[in-house]
Amino acid sequence: MRHIFWLIALLPTLAHAGLKWDTTHKALTYKPGTGVYRAQFPFKNTGKSTVSIAQIQTGCACCTTGKVAKRQYAPGETGQVEMIVDVRGKEVPILKPVLVQYADGSEPTSLILEVKTSDAKPIKVPRWNIGIRK
Repeated sequence: MRHIFWLIALLPTLAHAGLKWDTTHKALTYKPGTGVYRAQFPFKNTGKSTVSIAQIQTGCACCTTGKVAKRQYAPGETGQVEMIVDVRGKEVPILKPVLVQYADGSEPTSLILEVKTSDAKPIKVPRWNIGIRK
C-alpha cells in the first residue's frame, strides 16, 4: 500500500496521443497455486496521425512487465499492451502499474493490473511451485 499515492497520481484517462483504451484497469482474483497473472489492455488509434510508443515503464521491475507487439500505430490501427505480474513471494491484494509513454511527449497512460483476494484478506503467496494464469 506504500505506492497508493503514486497510483493516485497516475490515475488513467481513457485517451492519450490518439489511443483509445478499452480499459486501463483490470482486476483478477487470486487463485491458490497461481503465481503469475497476465492481462491484455487493447487500444485503437482514433487520431489522425501515427502514434509512436516510446517506452513502457514498470513501477516495479522485479515482478511487473509490459509488452507491446510494435511501437507505431497508424490511424484506425489496433493493438494491445500485455501486462504480466508475478505475485510469487508477494502479498495479495496487490496493484501494479505500467506507464505507456509516447514519442510525441503527450501525457502517458497508466495501466493497472490488480490481483485481489475474494474476501479482501491479505494472503502471502508462496514463492515456488505455482503456475501461470491468463
